[in-house]
Amino acid sequence: MKKIHEYHQHAAECRNMARTSSPTHRQQLEQMAETWEQLADARKRQLERQGKAADQESNDLATDYSL
Repeated sequence: MKKIHEYHQHAAECRNMARTSSPTHRQQLEQMAETWEQLADARKRQLERQGKAADQESNDLATDYSL
């Protein structure tokens, strides 16, 4: 599972590409960026439900991959 900051990074990359794209592609890239932001929010809520802070996420990922 990706880290929250990676989702935000992907959103920023989409928005950066959108700045120089045609209107059609710009709209698609903005929609993709919004989806990445929604995934970040969902991951944050998941961690909160588990009683974990976002900064603990890297430790959890290491544990998840070791299974």
